[in-house]
Amino acid sequence: MLVVLGEFTEVAISKKLYDERHNIKPTSAAVAKGLNRFMGAPMLAVVSRAEREAWGWTGTLPGAESGFFCGIEPEGMVCGRVRSASAEQAAVFLQQQKAGGPLVQSHYEPLSRDPVKAVSRYFKQVEQVPTRIVLDDDCSGVLVQALPDGDFSQVEELPEEKLLELFRQMAGRGELKSLHEVVLFYECRCDDEMILEMITSLPSGQRSELWGSESSLTVECPRCGREYTIQRP
Repeated sequence: MLVVLGEFTEVAISKKLYDERHNIKPTSAAVAKGLNRFMGAPMLAVVSRAEREAWGWTGTLPGAESGFFCGIEPEGMVCGRVRSASAEQAAVFLQQQKAGGPLVQSHYEPLSRDPVKAVSRYFKQVEQVPTRIVLDDDCSGVLVQALPDGDFSQVEELPEEKLLELFRQMAGRGELKSLHEVVLFYECRCDDEMILEMITSLPSGQRSELWGSESSLTVECPRCGREYTIQRP
């Protein structure tokens, strides 16, 4: 089995500080917890990859009033935001890109309102690899994934709290073979140049409609929600 243990408390704190620094409107505690869980599961999953990849997860979960986005860069940069969504159109989209490779997109229908279970379903539905992801209240946790010809039955049957405790104890006793450690941190790659390029790359008709008679625009970064004000050329 492949096991990934992660502690993401610092990432959640860094996100809160990032939002305060850039005046990003806070959400309710329940919605913020959902976003942290939607970020925590992909953070565990991306570490399980043999090669570093850029990931972009966009999810609308069944019955949820808000959707989520989580982006992860190969160097370990993580960002996320709450997004408006229709609960009647539940879907999860994943964009993946390796260095120098093509952009690959997958999508599937989530069956659970729990962000962690929604992300976990990707591995069963799309990759068809037995996988369990469990997060605690601090959004730190474990990913356990079957290797070829491995026995996953015992892991599959364990309650979530016992699964997490089992592998934490095994790690504490040195019973897991350590492959490598990865540092993840909260930040967004957006800047004035990126946002300006996003606007100027639009077709001329859309740009004209967007600007209208205004001399400046306030634009939100689609990845983190930070606002930028752009002056008309």
